[in-house]
Amino acid sequence: MSNQFLFQRKGVADVNVTAHLASELFTGFVSPSPLWFDSNCGVVSVSTQSRRLGCIIYILGQVAEGRKIESLLLSPSTEELADLKRNLNSNGFDSGHLTRNASSVKHYLDAAIELRFLVRQGSVFNLTGRGLFLLEAVRPDTAHPYPLTSSSKAFFFHSLLATDYFGLSAIARSLLQGKARPISIQREYQTQLLSVLGDAASSSASTRFTRLVKDRIIAIRNWKNPTSYAEHLVSAKLNWLADLDILEAAPSANTGLGAKKEHRDWLEEFTKTTVPTESHLLAFSLNYCSAVGKGEPASAVNDICSALGGAFERLVLEPTLAKIRCSDFLLFLLCFHTPLLLMFVKKKQRLTPATTVECGNHLYKIQFASRPTQSFIVRQRKEPT
Repeated sequence: MSNQFLFQRKGVADVNVTAHLASELFTGFVSPSPLWFDSNCGVVSVSTQSRRLGCIIYILGQVAEGRKIESLLLSPSTEELADLKRNLNSNGFDSGHLTRNASSVKHYLDAAIELRFLVRQGSVFNLTGRGLFLLEAVRPDTAHPYPLTSSSKAFFFHSLLATDYFGLSAIARSLLQGKARPISIQREYQTQLLSVLGDAASSSASTRFTRLVKDRIIAIRNWKNPTSYAEHLVSAKLNWLADLDILEAAPSANTGLGAKKEHRDWLEEFTKTTVPTESHLLAFSLNYCSAVGKGEPASAVNDICSALGGAFERLVLEPTLAKIRCSDFLLFLLCFHTPLLLMFVKKKQRLTPATTVECGNHLYKIQFASRPTQSFIVRQRKEPT
């Protein structure tokens, strides 16, 4: 690593990234438009059993290895499950284990679908683009997922906020208000959810989103047993936060819960943001990754060319079509090169000042569209002069 980059890295972890800065410096890679939520309105419904992100990694690995049919997935190997349980236990997790009970696997399959890692067609499950990204780019150990790597944590954080934004915001509000025990958070979860969604509906300029939110509010008000229903949602999501190293301790009935000090600033901003945009999502993710990465060795990648080369190496599955989505490149940078992104923020320097980046024998051409998910980076070989 160059001395220049070591100098640039010093103090970078203390940079506070705002949505305004993210929008300004990463134009084209993120949009200032509100996040697109489907009918669940950013409140994912899951079972309390689907509480370990590592078990989701295991399930996705099974699908990637060809066990796509439901009957196969619901009949996991006894030896593999025992090995997975040992991995969880040795890393301090005594709950959320997968078992040979069909409902245990089904709860995790349902969660993977809710979080947009899997899609189901009849009795066949397939990885989504997001699920493929986890396995092809992040490359966790699917058989022994714990301890989660920093890149896995960055991936899941970004994915959870993109799908369960308001569900997690309601829990974050309780944590910041000092509701220390899981039972206290469960008891007030319905009230917090209604408050969060009500704020979102009154702040949004989108008639579509407002209509969906009002429908979701009606459904939540009609919960027959709010505390019992909230027990499933809160328990799973608190454990996700524990997996992501945001909580001071893993949740248990007798544990007082709290967010770690290094996460409180972005959590405060998170709970105040009622109409999140892609720029907010990037800002929260960068601040989270910065907090999680403190004390870790700085990335050896100190320029955009090195990062582009690494991204294309992992993300291009078809050699004859060398292109990747701009959104995938940004997520790759979040997972592996947060210090590089924070350096750009600290220097208030745009990620790519031009739409063509020349790197050795390659040209990377950035093709921006109205939405970052429709924007691509294409790699071409330079013509000899």
